[in-house]
Amino acid sequence: MNSPAAIRETVPMSPFNQESVLSVHHWTDTLFSFTTTRDPSFRFRNGEFTMIGLKVGERPLLRAYSVASANYEDTLEFFSIKVPDGPLTSRLQHLKQGDEIIVSRKATGTLVIDNLEDGRNLYLIGTGTGLAPFLSVIRDPETYERFEKSGAAARLPPRQGACLWRDDYGKNCRMTN
Repeated sequence: MNSPAAIRETVPMSPFNQESVLSVHHWTDTLFSFTTTRDPSFRFRNGEFTMIGLKVGERPLLRAYSVASANYEDTLEFFSIKVPDGPLTSRLQHLKQGDEIIVSRKATGTLVIDNLEDGRNLYLIGTGTGLAPFLSVIRDPETYERFEKSGAAARLPPRQGACLWRDDYGKNCRMTN
């Protein structure tokens, strides 16, 4: 009879963590964000992305998503657009508190503070979900050591007539028309 330790050695570890949705915020009719639990073993550098998704049948349906939360936070935050016929986004847009998603155990990416040259001001401007990695970067205390002034802004599609921005370690978030 195999011991539990022997069984663990012969069964490969899953490349994914299962996380629970804690909150969902619909910013517009095409953009939303959601927060999830975070496995303590999940490590990333601010500005990186990871694969997230849902189990559809027995298979994972995955896409790359930038992490909007900071690497020191106990939760994960992601931004997504709503694509009616999108294989994953058509499902993600209906997430609610308590739902489960899968998150890759590995994060990667080059939009990290290590790759930015020091300077006086750091302005990160994107559109829609492009704000996510910038939010992670401006929540990083090192950003404020290397730049006097930092902020991130995202312009939403013209039909939305809004701008979403955060500053001050990502604590202030505003939707403007």
